[in-house]
Amino acid sequence: MNGVIQTVPRVRFFSTEGFALRVLLSSAVVLAAMVGQVTYRTGEMSAVVSLLNLWSNSSMFTGFDTRILIQPNDAAPFFAVMSFGCSSLPLVMTFMAVALTALRISVARRLAAAFAVLALLAAVNIIRVATVVAVGGKFGVHSMAQVHDWFGTALTLMSGIGAMIVLYLFGAMPGRRNSQSIRASYVA
Repeated sequence: MNGVIQTVPRVRFFSTEGFALRVLLSSAVVLAAMVGQVTYRTGEMSAVVSLLNLWSNSSMFTGFDTRILIQPNDAAPFFAVMSFGCSSLPLVMTFMAVALTALRISVARRLAAAFAVLALLAAVNIIRVATVVAVGGKFGVHSMAQVHDWFGTALTLMSGIGAMIVLYLFGAMPGRRNSQSIRASYVA
């Protein structure tokens, strides 16, 4: 072939082109999440109570900040507490940090990816907690613990995989700036 190879300079991931800014932005998001984590968990629990009362058409479930009072018809009432680990916040912080620092796309698409991950993980966690609490309301606290351990773990893992797929899709959409996709081209 009689052609000239044109090369495109590779952009190094740890270059100064905004990496420090991305790390600072990610750190600010994590710090804000840690400071506002009780408010976040209270919002999640409020959504869980609304969803449960919609499902059951009763007021068997009452929310108090990060706790929910479950009042089964045939058993004594009991509280379920949403701890930091039961919230979607640890996964949200992790995947938002990845979206804000590791994706090599525009700032607007990074923010869109971060909020898409937030929406996905929060929605899945609200459904997960509502399902666990509904089982507790129907079958008692012991069945709630079993469902929490197995179903909760499986759904959390699946939501993490879903978040990775969302991040991949944002990074793989047309218009991306990915150094692995740069190819040499030949000019005749």
